[in-house]
Amino acid sequence: MIKPKSILFLLLAVLCWGLGVPLSKALLGEIPPMLLLWVQLLASVATLTVLVLLFYRNHLSRVLLIAPRLLLMGVLEPGLAYCLGFIGLSHTSSLHASMIFALEPIGIVLLGVLLFRIKIHPPMVWAVGSALCGVALMIGEAGHDGQASAWGDVLVFLGTMVASLYVLLSLRSVADVPVVLMLWVQQIGSLIFVWLIVLWMGGSINVAWTQNFVWVACTGVIQFTFAFVFYFWGAKGASDAVAAMVLNLTPVVAVLASVVWLGESLSVLAVAGGMMVVLAALYCVRHDTAQT
Repeated sequence: MIKPKSILFLLLAVLCWGLGVPLSKALLGEIPPMLLLWVQLLASVATLTVLVLLFYRNHLSRVLLIAPRLLLMGVLEPGLAYCLGFIGLSHTSSLHASMIFALEPIGIVLLGVLLFRIKIHPPMVWAVGSALCGVALMIGEAGHDGQASAWGDVLVFLGTMVASLYVLLSLRSVADVPVVLMLWVQQIGSLIFVWLIVLWMGGSINVAWTQNFVWVACTGVIQFTFAFVFYFWGAKGASDAVAAMVLNLTPVVAVLASVVWLGESLSVLAVAGGMMVVLAALYCVRHDTAQT
């Protein structure tokens, strides 16, 4: 039986991730993508460190043996996935990015077939093809409204595929350690990876935007601490299929927030492409429910 508290935690995760897209988009007008991501991760790692020291000090020995693997997983996500996503988001609209992020279930299926030879039924092939056509439609429309760009959409798409790869790999290397400890080590790996990119790109801390440091840090805690912790707490009391169904509400929250807060709009063709993506993702999750 699904616990109501689990659904509540999953909905809170949806709210955090959904609001994270327009929040980050608004900040990208003032702060370079990699510096924004680094400060957000720094705030999240600091918060997780406090939680580890307060509640999980006795479990630290359990994470030492698998720490290298968790650090590498963190390089994938949030590391590389969010690097591509944030750079893409700085060049496209929050609405386009929100709907492309909904491709993650499709990416899991597609990469599972290509990398791990997972067998899927013909209807699933049609769903994957429909989603990819929807993305192509959105990218083709990008730039017509002056808010989005094809280059930005492509980078967001690549970031979403990296996130899908992370999910596939994590399912094959589940660690028996507390969630907060796992997230802490992974995000340390992400933090190091992003900082190396910042140094390579010659980034520097600009006094002009340090006035917003507290707000930037808060958005990082929302996206990278609260969202992940709420998700894992909720997933403990719900099946994978139910959790995935609830998480499909994330692009809906992100789209609504982008329209209301940022005042963005979509062309008819872009809406059609986005609906193709969301419906195909929903079908994949429902198909997974039927199989399990």
